[in-house]
Amino acid sequence: MKKKMSVFVTMAVLAVCFPMYASAEGGKGLYAVGKAGAFFPIESDGDTGFAGDIGVGYNFLSGPGLLGLEASIGYYNSSYGAEKAFDYPDMPSIHRSIDVDADMIPFSVTVKGGRRVGPWSFYAGAGLDLIYVSYDVSTTASTPILGTIPGDSGDDSDVDFGAHLAAGATYDMTDNLFVGFECRYLLAGDLSITTGLDTTKFDFSGFTAQGMIGVRF
Repeated sequence: MKKKMSVFVTMAVLAVCFPMYASAEGGKGLYAVGKAGAFFPIESDGDTGFAGDIGVGYNFLSGPGLLGLEASIGYYNSSYGAEKAFDYPDMPSIHRSIDVDADMIPFSVTVKGGRRVGPWSFYAGAGLDLIYVSYDVSTTASTPILGTIPGDSGDDSDVDFGAHLAAGATYDMTDNLFVGFECRYLLAGDLSITTGLDTTKFDFSGFTAQGMIGVRF
């Protein structure tokens, strides 16, 4: 996990540390952006995790209007848990717990539209995602007589399609450098995880809240 984070941070720094010698024509043109913040799972048993993206985009309009296309790659992580009770005739109930640590890498394309007001820009957008998910799984069981019993553990991965909605605002520090904030809702769908003879579904959809820094060329 630490290695993944260090690689991501290095990529984000490189994305925003290009020479700032070009003059943007009212915001029109190519830009690069790095974003970092929190991922809030929609799953009730999910824990808040990290969310980061780096991307490049192009704004097709000059003047007050915004119409852009942005491609990005992200890294989100979170933890999930679930419990189930199994009742058998003439036997004590067995409670089974499953814990999942998930890393998600979404490859995203977003269409954005908005408007500039002085140094501020406000936008909303929507897009599609190809999401790579890797996860570690561990299970335990407990009974009134035997107490806690270690269960299965392992790891696996999957690829899924998703979609997202986004809204945000940016502030121009200079003609080329901008900072901002973006919220996104990622619809990722369910992932079925089988351990032993039991299958549990987790919804990897969620919200992100991220600060950003970017540069126009």
